[in-house]
Order: sequence, then structure tokens, then C-alpha cells
Amino acid sequence: MKLQKIEIEQFGGLKDFVLELSDGAHYICGENEAGKSTLCAFIAIMFYGFLPKYKKDGLRGDGRSLYMPWGETYMAGTLHFEADGVDYVLKRRFGKTNKGDKTTLMTASDWQEVSIAPNEIGQHFLGIRESEFYKTLFIGQLGAVFVKDKDDELITRLSNLETTGDEDAPLKKALSELEHAQYDLITKSGRSGTIVQLDSEIEALKTELLEAKQRHLSFQSLLADIQRMTAEKEAAEEKLAALLAKRKEANAFLEYQQYKNAVKKQEELSEKLKKEQEALAGLYADKESLLLQKNAAESVLALEQDIVLKLAEKEAACGVVEQQLAEQEALLREVDELQNKLGEIKPNKVSVPLVAAMLFFVILTVILGVFVSHFFYILTAVFALGVFLGFRRGENKEQLALSAMLTEKQGALARMQEAGIEEKLIAIKGEIQAVFQKVQVGSLPELTAKIESAKALAYKLDSTEKEAVRLCAAIQALEQELAAMPPLTEKPAVEYIGPEPETIDEMYRTLQNKQVEREMELAQKQAKVENGFLGTRSVSLIESDIEEALGRRRQLYETYEAISLAQSVMAECAEELKNTFAPVLNEKSGALIAELTNGRYQEVRVTDECKIMLKTPDGNDIVPAEFVSAGTYDLLYFALRMAVLQTLYDEIPILILDDTFMQLDDARQKEAFSWLCQKHAGQVLYFSCHKPPEGWTEAVITL
Repeated sequence: MKLQKIEIEQFGGLKDFVLELSDGAHYICGENEAGKSTLCAFIAIMFYGFLPKYKKDGLRGDGRSLYMPWGETYMAGTLHFEADGVDYVLKRRFGKTNKGDKTTLMTASDWQEVSIAPNEIGQHFLGIRESEFYKTLFIGQLGAVFVKDKDDELITRLSNLETTGDEDAPLKKALSELEHAQYDLITKSGRSGTIVQLDSEIEALKTELLEAKQRHLSFQSLLADIQRMTAEKEAAEEKLAALLAKRKEANAFLEYQQYKNAVKKQEELSEKLKKEQEALAGLYADKESLLLQKNAAESVLALEQDIVLKLAEKEAACGVVEQQLAEQEALLREVDELQNKLGEIKPNKVSVPLVAAMLFFVILTVILGVFVSHFFYILTAVFALGVFLGFRRGENKEQLALSAMLTEKQGALARMQEAGIEEKLIAIKGEIQAVFQKVQVGSLPELTAKIESAKALAYKLDSTEKEAVRLCAAIQALEQELAAMPPLTEKPAVEYIGPEPETIDEMYRTLQNKQVEREMELAQKQAKVENGFLGTRSVSLIESDIEEALGRRRQLYETYEAISLAQSVMAECAEELKNTFAPVLNEKSGALIAELTNGRYQEVRVTDECKIMLKTPDGNDIVPAEFVSAGTYDLLYFALRMAVLQTLYDEIPILILDDTFMQLDDARQKEAFSWLCQKHAGQVLYFSCHKPPEGWTEAVITL
């Protein structure tokens, strides 16, 4: 068998992983936690499923929890492999428990599903059970030690192979046939088998004998019971007749009560219909009045919803404009007053000779500054200041202050007049009055009140219409209900004192059921009396059958003991055959150890428990393999595994090694890897976190 391709959807830390493989040896390397051991486990679990859960080993004892990806509820993947010239595709999906598992095995050529139980796939293609797989074809880290279990099928099969050439040896078949013969007499559980069935027959005969002896005593008791039950039956029949008469009275009274209730209901419905009709008429009258009021308020309801807010804003703006207009009028009066005051003030006289002299000197200094020196420009400025002061002297200080104030007021007045305050005021008031005239109100509060009144009127009209619709539906339903009622004819009054009809019915059913049971029991007892001992056997005949059955049981039990003795003898022979297997392992494992250690260790002995004993290098002592170095220890047990595989298979189908040679030195690693590459196995997968050994010529895959 050879693996062709591995596809992992999700398993442990691997997700969407694909690895294609060919024949021969492969060295698969990767860093720690790259997924090497997870990939090894995936291959094993795809063939054999998960090992049983061992709580003492914690998380590593629970494979499902160990390899379930974080936050997921399943693991899944696919194996493509070839076996006996046929290509297969194995798909498996594992849930948190066995119930969530799903397995599909198909041929790759035509995708026809192969009918093999999921727990038998590994044994079918590899020829060994799960426990033997982990001892031979799969070697984990520091896991080369080969241990024999209590129920070790592998050692048994190897012994048979070496002794007879057939793993289903005649000895094994004979033991199996003896076991089946033994189980035919008494099964392993002790609950069935010929002897157990015969014991049951004997017990049944003893019970029949006891019943036959008691049957005579019970005959007289039956007659007394029949007399008593006959009297009880007659009394019960009288009670049943009385209950039927009482039920008729109760039925008549119940019909009269139903008649009275129907009359009352009709009267209540008629009264309710009348009230609803009156209420509907009143609503129609109210609706007409409300419609007239609504028409009168249409102009108010037509206004936009925010019209009141806009009018309030306009009135506020109107107040601001009126305030500005008042300020403008006050400013106009102030300007008039300032102009009057300026007209009343007389100006001071100016000194003409002084001003003329100053002007002369200004002109003179300018000429001198042009033609003589620029220094004279300073004198020009001084004489110009004198001219200015001469003119200023002619003006009154009060007149100057009033002039400045007048100029300021006139500027402010001009700005206000340019703003068009009066026109704004007239426009705003016109807009407000237009709205007021439209809805016929004189103020904003009056408009607000009118709008609220119109809204209330509209709401009331809508409510009235809804109530009218409801009343119409209610009136129609009442009329239909009254029309559906059947006509009632007057009935005479009926008087009744007693339990309710349901109570009478329950009493009648209970008494009738008891009467039926009584009649059945009475019929059975009468049949027993009438038939007497018909169909029964005598005491002497039953005792004879018991004696004959006991004799047959003694013969069968002697046969059972003889089979047990034969099994014991043949089991001893089988154990002796197993012990003869050790020399075969000694020879094959010794040859391989000598090759891997360059002849350092040649003589080895393998015990029946698959423990290795070897001679010391100087040949003076025999010691267990546990006393050699860790690397040599691993190498010895690796050789034992390979010897077992060479015994089991003509050609080892596949070897999976998870860094098995990590404790070997360079020389022994080289020998071990060289042996792997010599095609002892159809396919070798060696996983390691180290680089390939020097001289490795086979395929190297990096994860």
C-alpha cells in the first residue's frame, strides 16, 4: 500500500493542507510546531480512528480534544492511496463525539463506494489491528519500545506464521471450534446455551408440578367466588338502571336551562342592538353639526403648520423696526436742535495783518529752501502753523463742538434713512394683516386659539367617523347573530334536584367498567369450573418428565467439562508455540542490529514479552537493553520492530517514523537512514525538525 496525496481540511493546527507523495523514502522536515507530529497522527487516525479516551493521561489521552481546532466542532480530511493495484479515496470527518463521525471510502477510478466498516479500514488494507499498527508500522518520538499486551493478537499471529505458515493455524481454529461448542452449552455470560435452556425447562416443570398440586385446593375457592360475584353483578345492574333514569331527568332539566339561556341571550342581543342603533343615529346628527363647523374653519386649517411661529417672528420684527423708527425720529429732532444752536452762535474776528505777515514768511521760506538751503523748510512749517492758528482763532470752541456733533448725527440719520425702516415696517404689518384678514382674526393670540379650536374640531370629527364605522360593524354583527338564532317555542318549566349530568355519566362509566371487569372475571372462573382439569397433566406425569430432564442435563454437563479440559490443554500448547517465536525474532533482529551498529552488537535475545537482552561488548555478561545508552536502546527496539514487520509481511507496505533516530549519533543515524533507503518498505515517511542527513538521496519535503 502506498500513500499518494494527503488533503487536510482542518486537523489540529493544519488547515487547507495538501501534500503529494510518491514511492520510496521521504524525508519531511519542518520547524517545531510546524505540524509534523499532527500530520503523523492524521495518517494513523484516518485508517484507524481515534484511540479510546484515557483520563489519566489528561488532554493527550483524549485525541478528539487534542486535535480539535480552536473554536471548531469538527475535523476533516482526505487520503488518496493505492492498495493491490487499486487507487482509493478515503474521506473522513470527525466530530466531538463518535456520533458526529462520517467516513466514505471510494475507488478513485469510478467513485464507487467500498463497503468496509470505518473501524476495519486500517486492518483491511494494512492487515493488522490498531494496537499492532502503533507497535510496528508507526513509530513516534522516543517510541520504539515494543510492549506485549494482555490480549496481544500480534504475538499470537506471528507465532502461528512461524510455526505453520498461516496466521489462522489449525490450533487456533481448533480452539475457536471448542470455544463455540462450549458456548453452545453455556455462553460466556452464563445466560443462554443448551444447558441453561434445559435448566429453564426443569424449573418450568417444577413450577407446573407445584401448580398441579395447588389446583385441587383452589377448586372449592372458585365456587365460593362465583356465588359472591354473581350477587354483586345483580346489585350493580340495579344501580346502573337507577342511574339511567336519573340521567333522563338531568337531561330534561338541562334542555330547559338551555332554552331559558337562549331566550335571555336573544333579549340581551335585541336590547344591545337597539342601543347601538340609537347611538349611531346620535353620531350622525353630531357629524352633520361638526361638518358645518369644519367648513367654517377651513381657512384656518388650510394654513401651514408653522404659520403661527412665522407670524410671531414677524410681530417681533415689527417691534424692532418700530423701535428703530422711534430712534430715527429722535435723531431727526436732535439734528434740528443742533442746527438751530449753530445758527445762534456768532464767530470771533480774525487778525488779518497777522495772518498776512505769516503767509508772507511762508512764501519767503519756501523760496529760500529751494534756492539756498533745505533748512528753511523747517521755518516754512513753523509759519504755516501760525497761519492755521490765526484762522482757528477766528472760530468759537462751542461752535466747533456743535459742528462735530451735528456731523455725527447727520451721518447716523442718513444711514437710517438709507435702510428704509418705514418701508420695512409697512411691509411687515401688511403681511400680518393679510393673514389676519384671511382667517378673520384681529391678533396673534386670537389666531392661535382659532387654530387649536379647528384642530380639536377635526379630531372630534375623525373620532366620530371612526365610532360610526365601529357602530355599523357592531350593528351588522348583532343583526347576523340574531338572524342565525333558531326560533324558540315556549317550553314548560322543569324541576330537578340531583348531581350534574357529567357527574352521573362519570358514576355510570365507573360502575359499568367495574361491571365489565366483574363479568370477565366471573366468566373466567366459571370456565375453570366447567372445564375442570381439561388440558392439564397429572402430577405423576410431570414428575417423570423432571427425572428425564435431569438425566439429560448430567450428560450435557459432562460434555461441557470435557470441552473445558481440552481447551486448557490446547491453550498450553498454544503458549508453547508462542515461546518458539523468540528464536526467530532473535535471528532477524540480531542480523539487523549488527548491520546498524557495524557489528558492535551481534548476539541478542528476545524474551516472550518482547524485551531485548544482549551481550556486553566484551562478551562477559548479558544485560537488559535498558542499561545501554538511549540512542542504542532506541536502535535495538527499532531493529525488533523491523524484524517483526519482516516476519509479518513479504514487503513492508509503509513505514511512518516521527523523528525516531533523534537520539542516535551521526554514524548510526547514517546507517539507519541508509537501511531505510534500501527499499525494505514500499514507502517510508520520516518526519524531523532537523535537516536531512548527509548523503540522503530520496525525496525531501519541507513543511
